[in-house]
Amino acid sequence: LELRDRDCRPRRGTATMCPGPVTPAQGFSLEQVRMIANLHMWQEVQYNEASRVIAFTQVVSDGEGTRCPSRINVYYTTRCVGTVIQHPRRERRTQMFRKNCTYEEMEAIFINPRVHTGKGYYERENVPAVATRRAEEVDREEANWIADCLRLELQDVEGHIAEMTACRDEFKRRLNAIEQAERKRQEAEAEKKRQAERVEAEKKRQAAEKKRQEEQKGLRRERGLYAHAYTFHNEDVNENFDESVSCIAMGDRATLMVYDHGGYSYTEGMPTGLYNKLHHRGANQPKPTYVAMGSMDRWYVRYDSGVSQWNNVPNSLTDAESYSAGMPGFRPGP
Repeated sequence: LELRDRDCRPRRGTATMCPGPVTPAQGFSLEQVRMIANLHMWQEVQYNEASRVIAFTQVVSDGEGTRCPSRINVYYTTRCVGTVIQHPRRERRTQMFRKNCTYEEMEAIFINPRVHTGKGYYERENVPAVATRRAEEVDREEANWIADCLRLELQDVEGHIAEMTACRDEFKRRLNAIEQAERKRQEAEAEKKRQAERVEAEKKRQAAEKKRQEEQKGLRRERGLYAHAYTFHNEDVNENFDESVSCIAMGDRATLMVYDHGGYSYTEGMPTGLYNKLHHRGANQPKPTYVAMGSMDRWYVRYDSGVSQWNNVPNSLTDAESYSAGMPGFRPGP
């Protein structure tokens, strides 16, 4: 439709809602503003009674085929109509304010937000041009109108800030959820790997233990599984002897048996020095593997670390290494 100055022709053949002219002292009726906006399919998005402004939005064409959201702010007490639209020749949205509009001019703006009424001016650096005038040149009504404009724009900015803050918080929440899920996945994979390593280590340990037991059984078979002896404290010896005995030492009236696990048992009469060496060893110290006893308080002991100790041996035996190659023993007598 072609619009002439102060023309109020509705689009699509609908009937006009303009109630007639208004005097400068009068403002717009909220009911009439809403009816005109609804008639031309604008959606109300804001009403601020304190600022005396009501706002509507609609997606309109920018003149080059691109459809962009636009906004119309109606300051109903001062009859000022502000539009926020995408200008065809500007890279950003622009605002235009038209003062002292009539109902016909207001409806023409709702029909086409780009319509020229001869009463409008663009903002300058996002602030209405009239706000740059000297204070003494702005009357009270115009100052109130400018304040209302700035309040509305501030509310828009704060609304955008709130929306962006909500978006940021949502993005953070989703990112944290993704990162937490990734951490849990990595931890689960690491735990699965550790579990597999533990299972593999246990299999190796069991295999090594099985091999050790088989070797031990072989050694036991080689040295014999039974013993027949006539000694002092014979009953005690027979009671403590089993297939795990790896060494038997006899001297004077005492008998000492060493077991595969490093433990030992003995009867009355064991040499005091040998008793002290064996009985006072800590649990983490090397275990005895071979013991020999003789008369005249002679004894010899070798540990699984390779170290040997002895007492009252011949002068030719000057160190433990001379005993390490064989199984030394003692003959009765001096």
